[in-house]
Amino acid sequence: MKCAGDTVRYIFAGDDRIALVDSDGDVYYYIKDHLGNTRILVKESPADVDTVYAKYTEYLAYGFASLGSQSLNQAYRFTGKELDQEGGVNQYYFGSRYYNTEGRWLAVDPQHSKYYGWSPYNYSLCNPISNYDPDGEAVETGVDVVSVGLSAYDLYDNPSWANAGWLALDVVCAVVPFVPAVGVVRHAGKIDNAISAVKGLFGKSDKAAQVLKNAEVGKKGEEVVTAGLKQEFGEGKDVLKNVTGKFDDGSTTRFDDVVVDKSTGQVVLTNETKTGGGRLSKQQSRYHEKGEEAKLVGDNAKRVKGTNVSATKTNDRISRVSRFELDK
Repeated sequence: MKCAGDTVRYIFAGDDRIALVDSDGDVYYYIKDHLGNTRILVKESPADVDTVYAKYTEYLAYGFASLGSQSLNQAYRFTGKELDQEGGVNQYYFGSRYYNTEGRWLAVDPQHSKYYGWSPYNYSLCNPISNYDPDGEAVETGVDVVSVGLSAYDLYDNPSWANAGWLALDVVCAVVPFVPAVGVVRHAGKIDNAISAVKGLFGKSDKAAQVLKNAEVGKKGEEVVTAGLKQEFGEGKDVLKNVTGKFDDGSTTRFDDVVVDKSTGQVVLTNETKTGGGRLSKQQSRYHEKGEEAKLVGDNAKRVKGTNVSATKTNDRISRVSRFELDK
């Protein structure tokens, strides 16, 4: 991988850097651990999608790359921060100050008054296995990161004011020093699964690549079905994407597609797309299998906002897409 001296571009999901694109156009995906360390770079061969190229690194507690690691040859490494190698000095820039991998900051902690009894130059309260410092000003724990991540997924999977409130509370807990995040308590039943998933990623790089590929294939499947619906229903119908439906208890689900008659404004079809062996979520099952009524809400609903739909009264479809067909 050629990076030094060449133009490198990055792909972001929000503020999170998820991949780099080198000067040859090859895409390398970042796989990180619970502290944000870049552990693996994964690249799929353009000639054979079943072949995965991966580079990895292991870090000692305070940020040294351990012996035996393959060089990642890219700037964003320990806790995802940029390594400054100009002038032969290896220092990480955290935003508020520089850090060297001997476990010391190169400037006084701007928030040192909050950490009475600790040296203003210490890193992560001398516990780099469990703690990290996102910007050089406040110590956080890996648990905070997991908690925020789980709550963010809940909000994505089931958009509601309640889940938004839990996510906001977890963010506050992550920002305030020494206050534990509440998400780990609410998601206690999911923690083992999350840990198993992380172990699986670092145990086999092909699993990491498969996670990324599954997401890509799922998105492609939705695009194929949406295009098919537009062709099926023609010019007289609108196909709305990612429309939220709210149940009577205030919880929500999301429709991949809602087909609307342009002339009458009536909902013609609700659709959920599943690729391969994908299964309905609990919320999706309430609508598509149990027949619960939902009200269409949100900006994506457009002119049918406020309309009540149900699988028993409205034409409903679960579109199954074969991975084989997508890979052709």
